[in-house]
Amino acid sequence: MSDRNRSADRVPALAGSDTVWGRDPRCPVKRSWLVALLIGEELQLAEVDDRRIRPLARLSLADPRAARSELADQLAADGLRRLPVVLRLPPRSGILLRERLPPCRARERSGLIAHRIALRTPFSPEETVFCAWLLARQADGSCEMAVAVAPRRRLEEARSRLFALGLVPRVVDFAIGDPFAPPRFDLGSAAGGKGWSHGLRPLAIAASLLALVAAAVLGQLGQRERQMAAELRASLAGLPPLAAPASAEMAAIDELRADLARLDGEAVEHPPPLFVFEIVSRILPDDAWLESATLSGRELVLRGYAADATALLRLFEDTPWFEATRFDVPSTRVEMVAEGGQRVVERFGLVTRIADLAEFVP
Repeated sequence: MSDRNRSADRVPALAGSDTVWGRDPRCPVKRSWLVALLIGEELQLAEVDDRRIRPLARLSLADPRAARSELADQLAADGLRRLPVVLRLPPRSGILLRERLPPCRARERSGLIAHRIALRTPFSPEETVFCAWLLARQADGSCEMAVAVAPRRRLEEARSRLFALGLVPRVVDFAIGDPFAPPRFDLGSAAGGKGWSHGLRPLAIAASLLALVAAAVLGQLGQRERQMAAELRASLAGLPPLAAPASAEMAAIDELRADLARLDGEAVEHPPPLFVFEIVSRILPDDAWLESATLSGRELVLRGYAADATALLRLFEDTPWFEATRFDVPSTRVEMVAEGGQRVVERFGLVTRIADLAEFVP
């Protein structure tokens, strides 16, 4: 296991570690927004507000120029150009962690979370962006935190594909449960650099003081505002109720949800090989090397040489990513020619199974 995973002091802070611990107050998603679901080579766009979900387009990204023209025409016809865009990646594009941090200052949390990400994910801190928010504060001062993590390269690729269609995402996240729910976090602001909470905190305090002074000076306007609100509620009460969504739109929504559920299930039963072998490469010590590796479903067969095959077996048993690890053939000692001359190593055949990753992924 690398030295980076053994020392918290040697883990660099992640980009975006200064983002707001909680909902970003700059988040433009208030009443109505566009959800852009990016699944493979297809973009699915829907208008979402507090009362309805309306599918708009299902575009192939094989020809970005044609898709951009088609999308621009539809948004212009529906008058939706000014709505904020939420770029929502498939569930397996990121990892959702739940961490309990010891009592510490707020500015120290990012370093602790960076260390936890390095231990519990196959990504290095330098290639990752994250967004974290407080779930609960315990009596002893410790904090229950939720942390959303995504590879920076995957995030930038998704944003660039949306830029090619003429859309600028204001919020970037990955689906958790309902793909049309309001965003709970924004990885896009984390990827863009420092958040508002440090650089603009003095301005926010000054603005709050000015707001209090203005409220005291203009208090006489409160009665007029309440009267206008009552008149507005009375006029809204006389409007007819909104019509129920058409059956075709509901069918399209159900189809989108079924597609995401299918992709989610396939990723659990057939984990991505690159994801698995990245974890294996981090577990293998320097004195072990592979002769072959075979991944079938969730079963992984490794054959190779190691200075101590039993110690290698314990490494796989101690990691949460694998379970039911065993030798399928007895290890044998062989002599090999190395740089320093002859050396004795053990030839091993190891079989393991990828554990249920439900704790580590949405």
